[in-house]
Amino acid sequence: MKKLVRALWLLSLPVFLLVFLVTYSWLPEVVSVGFKASGLAFVRMARDHYYYLSIAILLVTNIICFALVKLFEMMPVNTEGAFSFFYQKELFKERLLSWMYSLMLIINMFFITAVCFIGIFNSSDSTSLFKLGVLLYVWPVMMLVWLGLLVGMLVSKK
Repeated sequence: MKKLVRALWLLSLPVFLLVFLVTYSWLPEVVSVGFKASGLAFVRMARDHYYYLSIAILLVTNIICFALVKLFEMMPVNTEGAFSFFYQKELFKERLLSWMYSLMLIINMFFITAVCFIGIFNSSDSTSLFKLGVLLYVWPVMMLVWLGLLVGMLVSKK
């Protein structure tokens, strides 16, 4: 399971870059990135700044998450039955690492959706905006489900 989720996470990075570059080519010179409830933009930035800031946010987020995953991978599993700081069984370690990779995948999917949303909002096609707007409500629900799975893993027998 860990290998599958890790492969999907790695696949989400080039997908983000592809979607980002396509939407970036459609953007005007000044990009609206913050919006009021009325739909009017209140935060605007140059297209170049949007490009570098978006790439930097993606890279920093993924590097921090990947470093945390590697840190958890290095922690040993307690096989002697004595008090352990974290892992009691190898199965729990594998499940937790799979959960962390899937969290990184969900975060990248949110970035992909946000880039699409900003790209469509800055274009003249407003009908696609309402179709994509529903997805913005799906991501918080997915995050809550993933946090619930983590709590379930931590509470259950390790």
